[in-house]
Amino acid sequence: MKLDNEIIAFENRIFHCVTSAGKFLIIFGGYNHCTETVCNELWTYDTINGVCTKYAALVKTAETCVNSTICAVGNQVYIFGGTGLRLRDGSTNSLISFDISNGTSHDLSPRIDDYSQYTPPPMYRSFVFYHNESLYIIGSIGEQDRMDTMNKYSIKTSTWFSVRQNGLKPVFRNRIFGTVFKNK
Repeated sequence: MKLDNEIIAFENRIFHCVTSAGKFLIIFGGYNHCTETVCNELWTYDTINGVCTKYAALVKTAETCVNSTICAVGNQVYIFGGTGLRLRDGSTNSLISFDISNGTSHDLSPRIDDYSQYTPPPMYRSFVFYHNESLYIIGSIGEQDRMDTMNKYSIKTSTWFSVRQNGLKPVFRNRIFGTVFKNK
């Protein structure tokens, strides 16, 4: 890693999220429990060249930088939900994209306070994955309790949908992780 002070770059960071895209490892958000500060930043680490780049606060990420969820497709990084930390109030259902090729971010879906059956409720520690030009959000922890919903966001139409789940719904007791491989 080529950092001015690589020893403290990620020291004492908890509640962050990590994904990869091509040669990049992407680390977003988190909380430094020693200094009690929120890490509202995104880092990319080029695993080939050993270069680490820090991007300051992205578009509207103050409420998404702790306990959010992340996935990447090509050069696009998608960040959903977040908070749930004792220093923050509530949680969010906002969706943000970040382009690692040019360092720009976009607010795809701002926080929706008056959510419906089609939009995900505010939540944190959820799971997001990409499939067929859509992002799928599987709930985890909402403002009041654990969520068992699944929602889909069409990247083409910028529209939220509710996804009907067949069979028994899994019980989410904590954060969930996974991936889609060969459409499964």
